[in-house]
Amino acid sequence: MTRPLPTGFVTFMFTDLVGSTRLHLELGSQFIDLIETHNRLLHEVAERHDGRLVKVLGDGVMVAFTSGSAALAAAREAQAVVGGHDWPGGVEVLMRVGLHAGEATPRGDDYVSLAVHQAARVVVAACGGQVLVTEPVAAQVEHDELLYLGRFRLRDFDEPQRLYQPTDDPVLKPHALPAEAWLARPRTSFIGRSKELVHVRDCLQTDRLVSLVAPGGAGKTRLAFEVAAELSQVDGYDVWLADLAALRTGSSVDSAVAAAVGAGDDTAVEPREAAAAALAQSRGLLVLDNCEHVIEQAAATADVLLARAPDVTILATSRAPLRLSGERVVQLEPFELPDPDVTDPATLMDLDAIRLFVARATAAGLDTELSSAVTTIASIVRKLDGLPLALELAAARAPSFGLRELDKALDEPLQVLGTAARGGADRHQTLERLIQWSYDLLDEAERAVLRRVSVFGGGFTLDAAAEVTAFGSVSDGAARAAVVSLAEKSLLRVVNGEAGNRFRVLVSIGMFARDRARETGEYEECITRHLRWITNFAATAQVEVHGPEQLGWLRAMRDEASNVQAAGERALRYDPDAALVLAVAAAEPLRWTRQARALIEAGLGSAVHASAGLRARGRFLLMMDDWTTAGESPDTVAELRELVAAMEAAQDTRSVAEARILLASYLDRVGARSEAQQELEQARVLALELDDAYLLATVEWERAWELIPHREYQRSEELLRESAAQFGRCGNRLLQARVLLGLGFIRGAQGDYAAQADLARRSLVTFDEFNAERPRFLAHVRILAAERELGHLRIAAHHGRVGWQGVSRLGRAEPYVLSDMGRETAMLLAVIGEVRDAAVVFGWQRALIEATGAIEDEPELRVIDRTRAIIFDALPQDVAEAAMAQGAASDDDTIVQLSRSAMERLERSFTA
Repeated sequence: MTRPLPTGFVTFMFTDLVGSTRLHLELGSQFIDLIETHNRLLHEVAERHDGRLVKVLGDGVMVAFTSGSAALAAAREAQAVVGGHDWPGGVEVLMRVGLHAGEATPRGDDYVSLAVHQAARVVVAACGGQVLVTEPVAAQVEHDELLYLGRFRLRDFDEPQRLYQPTDDPVLKPHALPAEAWLARPRTSFIGRSKELVHVRDCLQTDRLVSLVAPGGAGKTRLAFEVAAELSQVDGYDVWLADLAALRTGSSVDSAVAAAVGAGDDTAVEPREAAAAALAQSRGLLVLDNCEHVIEQAAATADVLLARAPDVTILATSRAPLRLSGERVVQLEPFELPDPDVTDPATLMDLDAIRLFVARATAAGLDTELSSAVTTIASIVRKLDGLPLALELAAARAPSFGLRELDKALDEPLQVLGTAARGGADRHQTLERLIQWSYDLLDEAERAVLRRVSVFGGGFTLDAAAEVTAFGSVSDGAARAAVVSLAEKSLLRVVNGEAGNRFRVLVSIGMFARDRARETGEYEECITRHLRWITNFAATAQVEVHGPEQLGWLRAMRDEASNVQAAGERALRYDPDAALVLAVAAAEPLRWTRQARALIEAGLGSAVHASAGLRARGRFLLMMDDWTTAGESPDTVAELRELVAAMEAAQDTRSVAEARILLASYLDRVGARSEAQQELEQARVLALELDDAYLLATVEWERAWELIPHREYQRSEELLRESAAQFGRCGNRLLQARVLLGLGFIRGAQGDYAAQADLARRSLVTFDEFNAERPRFLAHVRILAAERELGHLRIAAHHGRVGWQGVSRLGRAEPYVLSDMGRETAMLLAVIGEVRDAAVVFGWQRALIEATGAIEDEPELRVIDRTRAIIFDALPQDVAEAAMAQGAASDDDTIVQLSRSAMERLERSFTA
């Protein structure tokens, strides 16, 4: 009769064969006989000790006992029986056994109990030939029967477990992380880094040396601890920690490693030899923590241990790689930063950096509604570069400051985070101490270059760094080598710019370095050299951005926009005339950025000695930026004539030609067509004198556009094709694409909507390549309009949806293209019968035109008239007027949401 399953307080025995895969390969078909014999022997042992065999687990068994002493006796006999059996082929069979006890109730022929899962973790920690016993089992047997091994961390156990083994068995160290292996158990929960944890574990499966490399405070030690704990608890690794942070000299590395692996007592043997001998027969993970200040000696020790201990892997944490053959370097970046454009609380709370800050601030006593403050927390995270230690230090200050005040104060993070935290490594108690620790490890050239690159804003190339930092005792070559070395030591980050890899200083490190530059007296020289470099760069880009390398220069200038802003803002304080020079140089390649405009305005207001020609150029650039919204003002025409005269006096012929082109546009607006044509002809003469293809192309573009309101479409097309040819001559592909878009508009004005759609799509390819947001948006508008007229409503809705998605990246600073999208969307909604929504969008669009003075051409006015007619035909007059008034009073976000929803709904309806 089968013995019933025990109930109540049950002791579970799990067994497992060590190296069963090897045995299977060695024995072949005989392995099946081995397993059957093994299971029969264990069944018999269990029966002799009143145990119930619950189930066979491949190459092991699970047995339940009512008594801990009976389970221990059975385990010892099982080891003796398996170890003494004459196995096929004379192979040695090693079995490990784990015992654990707890409350358990049978469910059919098995148990559902946490104690079962925990017992399974105990056997994983045992070595071959070893019986491991937990405290609940040890309490049921005689004291002298068991030897206490220590406290170990086992998976599925909340607390470290006391483990024992039979007294007269050989003493073996369990495959588990000792509770005392680290100087202190982490006092806080492990947040984030889940992907990094998996990645490092995977690397350790294939590579015997893995180096976690990151700046100080990125969480290298904590991640290494979590990796070690998992490998110990899940995979049965032995784990040893050698904390090198406190070492004064590299000669102490070997002693620290020998002590960590339990080989530090034999003074007759060199520590490195002792450590190698101790690890030679082991399988496990050695963590070398904090290698950066003793990196050469740590590398030498690791090299020997890897050669002498083939089953040991090494996980090193450092701010620079060990540079050994076969090393896998894992760069641990700061946490991902929140996008400034994202404000949704749920999306932000998914970010590891914000989760970490919230957890630590809450633990520190912050009592506030975090969902309403998450955008402020996101700002704090960005100011601290997502650096875990900085976030933890800031979170500890949050209850005292309050979130808003903390955010403001973190404009100077070293001051806010300068109060020492109690506990932990000394260098981790303040952010400044942490950076100082790394700074002290650098050689003099590296320190000088780190101090000097603090003047850059947003990042820099190697060439830029050399130009700004190579002076005094630092040569060009030394500056370049130092930048690369600083990146390898995690004091600079390598980031992807639009034009290629760049280097960036973390905000806190940059502020530390800037303070050191001021102390050494270098700072003024650095900002002077930085201003000179970025001004020269922008002036070159101003020319090259219209040439065959246009895309590369546009990308490079977008990368350098932050440097323009940083240098310009400093120059406004120290040398406002130089700030205006920079602003004028940068305006053309940065013409679609708000920073360029703001810098010109500030420079014009602050410059003292700027020439009349430079001031005229700056004023002209602002007017060029305003041309779509300046309205039909005679004052604007008079101001432009004044600017032309000033530029002629300054003999700035190219600027004169550009100003005459803009003047012609304004003259045309006020009805002075003949004068406009005269200005364009004079501009054309100047362009020919200069042999400037870009200016010639621009003149022909303006001449073509001046003809459209008069329906002189054929001549307009001829001029646009000439414009495209001239843009092609100078290599300006972006403006060639704008001409294609213009040709499509003219075709559409004549009713050839298929050509309008085709030409807009062709131009869109280039706009996407150049990441040109404004013309890309306009291309989607033109495709929407053309496909609507062709009756392809799903396609029209698709381009409407994509266009409205891009609105947030444009803002109301682009009223011309926004009103275009509003006009064409209102017409589409009217056509499909959603007339009330059409009236709301239409009212908003008309209010936008009135408020900004944006100009509409004759084909666009035809669409306006058709839309108005449909609305008032379909709705009672009072309803139509109320809907339009509602739209006129609506903010942009409301209209964007309404329009996007309508486009998505229409697109889905056709798809369905």
